[in-house]
Amino acid sequence: MEIKNITILGNGLMGSGIAQIIAESGFEVTIWSRRGKDGLDRLYKGIQKAVDKKILTENQATLLLSHINCTSSLSDAVKAADLIIEAVIEDLAVKTAIFREVTAYCPFHAIITSNTSSLSISHLAESTKRPDKVAGMHFFNPAYAMKLVEVVQTPQTSEETKDSIVDFSQKIAKIP
Repeated sequence: MEIKNITILGNGLMGSGIAQIIAESGFEVTIWSRRGKDGLDRLYKGIQKAVDKKILTENQATLLLSHINCTSSLSDAVKAADLIIEAVIEDLAVKTAIFREVTAYCPFHAIITSNTSSLSISHLAESTKRPDKVAGMHFFNPAYAMKLVEVVQTPQTSEETKDSIVDFSQKIAKIP
């Protein structure tokens, strides 16, 4: 499956970092934040820090930001997603509720992943109507600097889902 539109659920340290590296690779990114556009402060600071350190030029930063949209509506955030990367608080009840809700709004082909490194991906997959499209996609911190992405395949995860995540990780210059 070709991945073009990516949704990041959560805009904390990890969500913002993941959004930045994906947008830098030229992909369209939608960030879901309960605070809406006000929640992009961390992302803007990270991009400005990259400009200040001459990692990015002002033009590159502007181009990067043109690939990022933000909304406080979960249904709007996932309605056109090919890949969803959940990066909210490490609380199984919160993540499970989000996975259940996301399943109701996203396209059937969408792959749903979690950035968790400590919670059961299988448990999260069980909260959806499509466990074959659920996997782990754990970025290491800081996401912009660390090259590895841990891809977690559950017994229910399809090979197509795993292969799509591995391929996408390579497209954003990460090592799965």
